[in-house]
Amino acid sequence: MELSAGTPLSTSGSRILAAIRAEFETTKRLTRFKILRIVLPLATLVAYAMSCFIYVFVAPYSPTFGAATPKYLLENIDPTFFLIFQLAALFLVFDAPHRHRSNQIAEVLDAKPVSNFELLMGRVIATAALIWLLVVVVVLIPCLIGLIAAVWGFDFAEPIAIASVLNLLFLDAPTTLLYWCAFAVLLTSILQLRVAVFAVAAAFMFLWFFLTVESPYSVLSLVSPSSNDTLFISDLAPELVSVTVLLVRLASLLLAFAFVLLAAAWIKRNDDPSSTNVRVVAPLALVACAGMYGLASAMVFGALAEDKRWREFHAAAEEGRELDLKRISGTVKLDARSKLEIDMKLEFSADLLDSEPLVFAFNPAMNIQSLELNGSDANHTFKNGLLHLRNPNLLESHSDQTLRIVARGRPNPRFAYFDSAVNYKADPNAPIQTTSLFGSVNSLFSSRYIALMPAICWYPTPGPINGQFSRQQHGSDYFDVDLTVKLLPSNLLLVGSGTTTVQGQEESTYNIRSHAPMHEIGLFASSFFHMETEIDGMTIAMYFHMSHAKHLVWIDDFEQSFRSEVQEWLRRYLDLGLTLPQHSLSFVEAPRQLRTVGGGWRMDSVAALPGVVLVKEHGFPTAPLSVGLARIEESIDDREQRRASQTNLVAEYLARGLETDNLWVGLPNTFWSEVTSATGEYAQALDQIARSLIGSLAPNPFQFFSIYSSSHIAHMTGVNLNISSEFLGAVLYGRPVPSPIQSFVDDYGRRASVWNYVENLAFSDLPTGDNQRDLELMLFKSNEIARGLLSVNGEAKVFKWLTNLQREFAGSTYTYHDMLVQANEFELTVDPFLTDWITNASLPGYVVSRMSVDRIVDDARGNPQYKTSVTVRNMEPVGGLVRLQYPTEETWSWMFPYYTQSKGVYIPAETSTRINLITPYEVRNAQLLPGLSMNRGAISLQKSSSTINEFPEVKPPPFAERSDWMPISERGIIVDDLDAGFTVTQRAPNLARPTSIGPVGWFASPRLQLEMDSGLPYLGTYYERIREFRVPRGTWGRIVESSAYGRYRKTVAQAWIRDTIHTARFTTELPEPSQWTLSFHVPRSWRPGPNLDLQWQFKISNDSKEWYREFDVGSKVPGWNLIGNFDLPKGAIRVELVASSKPGHVYADAIRWTRSQDP
Repeated sequence: MELSAGTPLSTSGSRILAAIRAEFETTKRLTRFKILRIVLPLATLVAYAMSCFIYVFVAPYSPTFGAATPKYLLENIDPTFFLIFQLAALFLVFDAPHRHRSNQIAEVLDAKPVSNFELLMGRVIATAALIWLLVVVVVLIPCLIGLIAAVWGFDFAEPIAIASVLNLLFLDAPTTLLYWCAFAVLLTSILQLRVAVFAVAAAFMFLWFFLTVESPYSVLSLVSPSSNDTLFISDLAPELVSVTVLLVRLASLLLAFAFVLLAAAWIKRNDDPSSTNVRVVAPLALVACAGMYGLASAMVFGALAEDKRWREFHAAAEEGRELDLKRISGTVKLDARSKLEIDMKLEFSADLLDSEPLVFAFNPAMNIQSLELNGSDANHTFKNGLLHLRNPNLLESHSDQTLRIVARGRPNPRFAYFDSAVNYKADPNAPIQTTSLFGSVNSLFSSRYIALMPAICWYPTPGPINGQFSRQQHGSDYFDVDLTVKLLPSNLLLVGSGTTTVQGQEESTYNIRSHAPMHEIGLFASSFFHMETEIDGMTIAMYFHMSHAKHLVWIDDFEQSFRSEVQEWLRRYLDLGLTLPQHSLSFVEAPRQLRTVGGGWRMDSVAALPGVVLVKEHGFPTAPLSVGLARIEESIDDREQRRASQTNLVAEYLARGLETDNLWVGLPNTFWSEVTSATGEYAQALDQIARSLIGSLAPNPFQFFSIYSSSHIAHMTGVNLNISSEFLGAVLYGRPVPSPIQSFVDDYGRRASVWNYVENLAFSDLPTGDNQRDLELMLFKSNEIARGLLSVNGEAKVFKWLTNLQREFAGSTYTYHDMLVQANEFELTVDPFLTDWITNASLPGYVVSRMSVDRIVDDARGNPQYKTSVTVRNMEPVGGLVRLQYPTEETWSWMFPYYTQSKGVYIPAETSTRINLITPYEVRNAQLLPGLSMNRGAISLQKSSSTINEFPEVKPPPFAERSDWMPISERGIIVDDLDAGFTVTQRAPNLARPTSIGPVGWFASPRLQLEMDSGLPYLGTYYERIREFRVPRGTWGRIVESSAYGRYRKTVAQAWIRDTIHTARFTTELPEPSQWTLSFHVPRSWRPGPNLDLQWQFKISNDSKEWYREFDVGSKVPGWNLIGNFDLPKGAIRVELVASSKPGHVYADAIRWTRSQDP
């Protein structure tokens, strides 16, 4: 085919370059471009400034925020960054034809031998190049600042990772700019109106932007303009741009080329022959584009389909014969440059009467060379990672069985966690930051780093991969390990589960051996440097990457202090009878992309393996702790105090990580689940109670990992001024550094819906089919059970029982019966904690008397003593535990004092207990903390008298004593806002949280998602309302109000209205015809002053009649207030709050019907 000189394929490059130069010179003189080159760098550099702020004031105090520092800035780049520059390019090109006509450039071009294609291609490249230069400026300025800081040793910044810079500047930015400039040029050729061009192009840009924002992580490579979105910046295992991303970028460039061709063909010029060949070239470009994008999509969705196939295959697979794995031995060859080879023996016992086949899960990428059962070849099938042995006649009846397997291959890293309750990489509701927090790769096998996680089944494990709740009730399988591992290349260092010893330095041969039976094996190898110390016979070791040694030079100055700190921490556990089962604990640095969240229904943290704790590289190994240490050095003169503060900073840093970034989150598993586990009824709950008891020993309040709470607050771990400012305020004013995100995690785990689960579900009701509900119920209730056991029995007694139970069943499983028998032997008080609270859903419910404060006899030293007394009645048939919360001695006279808590008091079912608190100061206010009860929240105690009675002869009574007190029964028929008879006629509010997009998210105040509570949005207490999302005006919500009416919970329905009101209705049944008095309850916190002229209108109705009554709010007092008297028949009666005389808050607490003749 012969092409004319004007076709794209024969176009002169010199003419395109001339067009580029002309467009470049013309565009850069535009006033709008001069504005853009000032505004864009300033606006986009705000993110870098905020990341530097995090580096200086936040990252030294929390490992989680180490991933929000400048080094990782481009990995976390928001799509808004690209949108801004795309709109800038559109701003320059949308009226180019009009400018050419106005400046008579079009006539000049018609007189020149330049084709439409050459002209438009020049325009696209020139405009994209101008904006690209601005991108270069925006990126290189931070790079230069970080480089200067690194070279000169300044602590205000750090360099951006060079790989992410190269990806942005030479792959992502050019592609996206050329694509959108070409699209805009096509629109300018088709549409004549400049406004239409800008509107259509901007609409498509925003559409693509929201598509990117709403897409799950698993498909980001297909839609995101940033290749860094799916890459993890890592010094340990650097990632290259994926083939999928390269195909998408090439497809985008081909589509841009097609756009220019179509635009050239659309413009009619007599001397331009381009259009005659566009019908050939443009379709070819479009077909190539579709092919590349289709191939990329097939790669992405093919992987998701394979995960689904594995999940369905293993879920449908037979469990096979029940096995008890005893021992794994043999050799493992790890060649980081090629493959894994194993020659293993698995010794196990099996039920010989069982006719089921032997079933093992094994990585499907491994090629089985030979398989022998008791020395004979075993007939087997191996499909979708499931190994079936179908010749049970080879089983020997007189001894344990032996399975020998020889296999080689490179394990498929995706063959793990496909049974997860939540696929956070494929869930569109999961924030992208969730993947950033927990990793995306299940294992690693590269020349730089090897991480063979147990979950990828690099060795055979009994049974299919199926983490359903019911399967987890069988407990773990514990076995001994004795493996010889040969590692290549020899410059790598190996560490594994159990105890790792070097056999031959020259051959890089290691022995992996268990000190006690363990339930899984993990192997890790890289260019580690190694530090270790021995404390009380336990080896504590650290394996960090060589490239990060410079970040940890400060450790040498604190070695003795850290040793003492670790020794003190470890001895607290050892003194109570707990021990590290492998007699060693190795902290191993792991790449950021390595997944640290497990699968199954629980999806627990897998950062802790037997004898190993994984430490993400963005945390402790690269933390700017030297910044925080230097800050203490400058502010404290006393050497001992300074050293203590610096040691405490490091200890607090390690404990302040979010979820899997917290080094101690796996300790309960280390001390308990790696030794024994429960089986049978309540198995999961029993193990969680044991872990909760061990978690109580942590120096900071312990929070167990939950994928749901973590995902809910993941977006808060990025660049956010509100979160960062809390750290800054503490640093500047010398206050304890807070953990603001951890408080969100705590609040999320105790939200209204969790309480609803606890009140309505028992452990025996699990599983319910809702994994989140099951997990949150178990974590919440188990923690309360553990707290109750410790409070009533004391720490020493509880752990004597717990450690004896552990020793008795070490390396095996125990049952609920075993736990109770052991508790009885140690005379542990288990009611109701290990009885009623486990076996049923009933909870205690408390009513309290008024609080009295008396001065009694002085103590032996003549110091005053005050007795604060309150009586608590448990109205329910289940016992419970309460505490008093009262001001500290140092702050008791303050308006807003600090509080402390008393020891727990057990309140038996349907009894009253008088609590007598003795203090050397007057307790002016106090609360009763009801724990796990129907009251849910703290109960404010009201003083019976404003005066203090003096009884100088009265001696201090017991802290808790039985009482015959009974609360006065309320008369009449009462309908509370929590009763079924209370309803509101309003549209259900939208509970979804709005997406924090771009710069809006940098400054947004983070809040929890709105929850429903008995049909109304739950607004909680004032403190909780700060964290909850707001409901629209005019919408009824529920707040906690201590002076409200309520049998147990004190709540009020409220709404802020402007003109109309959604009706709030109280409905009940009157038992007989009579004259009835209607009263309305007003909370004590209601302030009548601003509402003196406020009138509410109530509508009272039955099936035959209606009455309207005005309620003068300003004249009412706290408590019950009269609405009116009515002669009413037997039957249903409704009371509705229907109107307010002026805008403001309206409340609906409770109504009461009493017979008018009753006293």
